[in-house]
Amino acid sequence: MKIVQVLQDQGRRRTWLAEQIGITPSHMTRILQGVHRWTDERKRRAVAALGWPEERAEELFMEVDEEGELVARVLDPMAVLRRCRGAGTITLDEFEQLEGLVELGDGDERVNGVDG
Repeated sequence: MKIVQVLQDQGRRRTWLAEQIGITPSHMTRILQGVHRWTDERKRRAVAALGWPEERAEELFMEVDEEGELVARVLDPMAVLRRCRGAGTITLDEFEQLEGLVELGDGDERVNGVDG
């Protein structure tokens, strides 16, 4: 994510950003790995903490390669399923993230043991 590059450019650590936005360092890691999502409030706090221009805020949360070029984000379907483990269902948004990544059979209403 571009936000990781900005942290490095500013000489800051992920733990610093976690503290600034009010979450634990381990939760910050899970957000950066795509296991958890950025909430609008956390995005706002991160933008402010980094001194990033608000009009370019969405750039911070885009996936980039080593040269800083925008790349397509590949979702980890297992990360999405782990998030909803125990809940018994997945949301439409979570299903749309999985669409095309997990093959369902005709009439199959379960994905790896999770009701859908």
